[in-house]
Amino acid sequence: MTGKRNAVVDPGAIVAAVEAFWRDHDELATTVREIQEATGISTPSLVRFHVQRLAQAGRIRWEPGIARSIRPARRDAA
Repeated sequence: MTGKRNAVVDPGAIVAAVEAFWRDHDELATTVREIQEATGISTPSLVRFHVQRLAQAGRIRWEPGIARSIRPARRDAA
């Protein structure tokens, strides 16, 4: 079986995408799909996996099941 292998995901790229969206959209929280588009990650489930881990580590804030709840951990995010 031949298939496309996923590249290693840089968690810093996800944090940067969340912060950029927050800054560029008047402090509007982002979505899994918007992070996928901004980072080029292959699937929403892979984004969701990393978002969950980053939230557990305190690098971003996320409320599972709530639309547009992915946002920077810092209120003063650049």
